[in-house]
Amino acid sequence: MKVRHQLLLSYLFISLLGGIAGFLGVKAINNIQQKFERVVQQTIPVKNELNNLQRAINNLTLCTDEVIFLQQQQQDNSSNQTKAIAQQKERELLTKINDWYLLRNEYLIALGKYENLVLKFFPEEKEYLLAIRQSSQKVWHTAQDLIIAQQKQDYDQVFVLKQQSLRQAYQDFNQVIKQAFTHEDIELQTRNDSLNLSIHRYRQIILGFTLLGLLLALAIAWLISRYILRSLENLQVAAIAIGMGNLDTRLQTAGKSEFDILARTFNKMAEDLQQANAYTLSISESLTESLVVISPKGIIQSVNQATCNLLGYSRVELMGKPPQILLAQRDSWLGNLTIDYLGTNGAISNVETTYQSKSNTEICVLFSASILVGNQGKQLGLVYVAQNITNLKQVEKDNALLAKALEHVDDAIEITDSQANYLYVNPAFTRMTGYTSSEVIGKTPGDLFRSGQHSQDFYDQIFATVQQGKIWRGLMVSKRHDKTQYDQEVTLSPILNHQGLLTHIVGVKRDISDRLKAEQALQKSEERLDLVLWGSKDGFWDWNILENQVFYSTRWKQMRGFAEEEIGNDVEECTQRIHPDDVNTFTQALEDHIAQKTPTFAIEYRTLCKDGSYIWVLDRGQAFWDETGKAIRMTGSETDITQQKQIEATLREAERRWRSLLESVQLLVVSLNSLGQVEYVNPFFLALTGYQAAEVIGKDWFTNFLPHQEQEGVQDCFVALLQQNFQPHYQNAILTKSGQERAIAWNNTLLQNEQGATIGTMSIGQDITERQMMEKTKDEFISVVSHELRTPLASIQGGLNLISSGLLEPESAKGRQVIEIVTENADRLVLLVNDILELERLKLGKVKLLLKICDAAELINKAKDLMQLLANRSGINLSVSPQPIKVNADGDRIIQVLTNLISNGIKFSPEGSTISLTVELQVESQQALFKVKDRGRGIPRDKLDSIFERFQQVDASDSRKKGGTGLGLAICRSIIEQHGGKIWVESILEVGSIFCFTLPLKLEEYNHDS
Repeated sequence: MKVRHQLLLSYLFISLLGGIAGFLGVKAINNIQQKFERVVQQTIPVKNELNNLQRAINNLTLCTDEVIFLQQQQQDNSSNQTKAIAQQKERELLTKINDWYLLRNEYLIALGKYENLVLKFFPEEKEYLLAIRQSSQKVWHTAQDLIIAQQKQDYDQVFVLKQQSLRQAYQDFNQVIKQAFTHEDIELQTRNDSLNLSIHRYRQIILGFTLLGLLLALAIAWLISRYILRSLENLQVAAIAIGMGNLDTRLQTAGKSEFDILARTFNKMAEDLQQANAYTLSISESLTESLVVISPKGIIQSVNQATCNLLGYSRVELMGKPPQILLAQRDSWLGNLTIDYLGTNGAISNVETTYQSKSNTEICVLFSASILVGNQGKQLGLVYVAQNITNLKQVEKDNALLAKALEHVDDAIEITDSQANYLYVNPAFTRMTGYTSSEVIGKTPGDLFRSGQHSQDFYDQIFATVQQGKIWRGLMVSKRHDKTQYDQEVTLSPILNHQGLLTHIVGVKRDISDRLKAEQALQKSEERLDLVLWGSKDGFWDWNILENQVFYSTRWKQMRGFAEEEIGNDVEECTQRIHPDDVNTFTQALEDHIAQKTPTFAIEYRTLCKDGSYIWVLDRGQAFWDETGKAIRMTGSETDITQQKQIEATLREAERRWRSLLESVQLLVVSLNSLGQVEYVNPFFLALTGYQAAEVIGKDWFTNFLPHQEQEGVQDCFVALLQQNFQPHYQNAILTKSGQERAIAWNNTLLQNEQGATIGTMSIGQDITERQMMEKTKDEFISVVSHELRTPLASIQGGLNLISSGLLEPESAKGRQVIEIVTENADRLVLLVNDILELERLKLGKVKLLLKICDAAELINKAKDLMQLLANRSGINLSVSPQPIKVNADGDRIIQVLTNLISNGIKFSPEGSTISLTVELQVESQQALFKVKDRGRGIPRDKLDSIFERFQQVDASDSRKKGGTGLGLAICRSIIEQHGGKIWVESILEVGSIFCFTLPLKLEEYNHDS
């Protein structure tokens, strides 16, 4: 049943409860009425007690009257009565008096009961209770006084009055009692009427409250149901989120209601689940075995890090994939396992199978699969556990291979315990000795193989050596099963436990009887061979590969400076003396030849001599193989090639020096083959042209690196050079990678091979591009200077000729004008010569700057003061914005630059305009920036750079109209560049120009300020 239906039933149930509550309320009113009726019934005892009280008073009054009567009667008849009658009367009087006291006690008891009942049921009737008490007590006390007076026989007037008082008191008491009964009846009737009215009202109120309660119950139930539904929905959403794996999901808990308690319990369960999951995940991640969880749908749901490490996949790559991705193709059936299959056939445990990694590498694993069971036995999926046993399988394979090798090795191998009792022998042992394995196991070598050729001390020494943990090697004569003797080479190796105690002995034995015979025959043969080799000056060696023994000839030993007896027959006598740098090369060449990868063995290497020096040897040899392809012997010779190597080293050093010269020389070096293709260029060529070596080598020189107009001419020169119609020197342009042309002066040389045939050329070139430009500039300079000198000189000469010839009088107006022209041209000539000399001195570095710390503000102020008069004459305003910036400069030279720039600005600015001088601090570049801004005609963009060259002006007529030599800006640039600064101009035609230059700061000061 859905929750909404359950809540609807809850609404109906709550409404029913409201109706029941109303019903119970009405019933409760009836119960109240019944209780009241019981209270009314309880008033009956009160009335009864009141009657009893009245009766007790009546009896007490009557008894009092009787006592008084008997007393008076006794006194009146005392003289006429006999003694017996008198005694009888006296006894009756005493009896009545006793009765009176009993009635008095009865009255007191009745009064007490009545008071108790009234106080219990009618506490508000205290007034009537008090009246009854007082009136009854008045009766009792009056009666008591009369009894006491009667006993004293005090019959005076007071006695009579007291009798009257008793009658009056008794009447008053009866009146009070009557009023009390009447009041009680009226009060009970009033209460009854009021109660009935209240009950009627209460019934209406209860009915209204019952209906209201039902409505409120329905409203509250509706609100509660909404709260419950919302809480249940939140609980459902959180449960679904946790079920989907979001274990961080929590419910809000702000109150203390049942749902808040449930939410806190749910959160606690989620936290416990998260901790359990983290704990489980931690355990899963700490496992070295692969752990994979398969969902009931047959896809991978979870993997641990060990799985990713094993297979090379990431978690993302495995999640959601079928389990077949884990397994090799031949074992993919394991990926089709289902819950039903394992439920029927049981879990799979420790099955050897094969996983396949991401890189398709097969991994041998020990595989187990079982059903993942949750709470209440719910089956949640499958769990795959795999342990990597690849290394274990490899160890098993290696052990099997080792056991197989021991079975097939040619040497006899034996294993004994610490007392030399045989535990294992291989088949080669059986073949060599004639004993089977069963015949020797449990026995010692002394029991079977002693030949009588060695003493007991010999065997004792061998056993003592092995017991000390040392290896014993040597030769001995043994006896076979058939009693024949043979020579054997023995190696006994001890096996020690972790405490250093001997546990086993491994023996390797080889029958060398045939080898000893062969060695004897070989020795004779070698003696003959030594005679041959001695004459050839070569050393000879013969290596028995099977026994790992080498014969070295006397000459082989003498080449290294050793005597015959100083070198043994071990291979190490050769290998351990090889230079460390040559060991790998020697080993590789030897292994390649033994593996039949090379037909012969030939290698050059260095070997150590007795005196510590090294000699070069050429080692050549040839191996011999048996029918199975196994190398069994190798023979060769050595030649001392030390002198040859020294010659080669000398040649290499010469080549290295020549190449180093070509690599480091600041000249272009180009080598061409006979086809004109580039075979070599040096680094300077690459740096000059911007090419990489790969972009040049092998390319045609003429079509790729020469301007089109020069290709044919240079190629003709190349052909003529190859034909030895010599043209060792010529000049031509080459192309850089950027397309720029560079002028090169070449010095060419023919290259020839050993037969003298021409194979190409080697050309060394000098970059003369700058020199040609300088020569061009010099020619232009001479042309300009000659023009600039000739013009004022012509004017001076013409004017002086007019005056000296008498054609003009110096004092005449015309004469003075001519003299003035001559003077101006002379000044111009002097200025020109001074500027030329100044510029050349600056260029040649003959002008030394007197650098010191100068104040930039002071410099521009001085420049302004110097040019103020000229500015005033021209109607120009000078504006200065000084800044107290310290610069490292020659103050006089900077003032010279500033006055030159201001002078140019005055010349080309209109009257009334302003020339401004400013200086700014550039902290990042640690420089001061000077600016001279005018309002002149401006400079065209194509002349912004050339304006700083010699004799360069915006307009050629400026030198005549404005004066100047065209060298001022060139001098300024030279001065600023010598300071380590930079000068440039920014200009807009018809607006003005800004000449800028920078100077370095006083670094110590501005580093701190920055």
